[in-house]
Amino acid sequence: IAHDIAMAERLAEQVRAHPDLELLAHGMSIVCFRYAPKGVEPGPELDALNWRLLGAVQLGGRSSLSGTVVDNAFALRACMVKPGTCEEDVQALVEDVRRMDWAARFAAG
Repeated sequence: IAHDIAMAERLAEQVRAHPDLELLAHGMSIVCFRYAPKGVEPGPELDALNWRLLGAVQLGGRSSLSGTVVDNAFALRACMVKPGTCEEDVQALVEDVRRMDWAARFAAG
């Protein structure tokens, strides 16, 4: 359990450090965040972008996320419960979210 919490804290730190990611909630082994690039205002457009981003990350097959709603905003939800999760996995998750932006934007249109 301590390892899972430490990996979640590492993810929260990486989200806080990235200018296009926004931490929405964090506790125990769960981190809820969203991709919030400049030029996309909070609301339905940003929620839809993150919904498409969630699908792109899931289809990418390397990282696992689910979705949820935090304070009326759609959020990407990472739950660290696998004992084998390491810092490289956490970094890969952040990279996948950032890398899949093109797919999510393309799907819009």
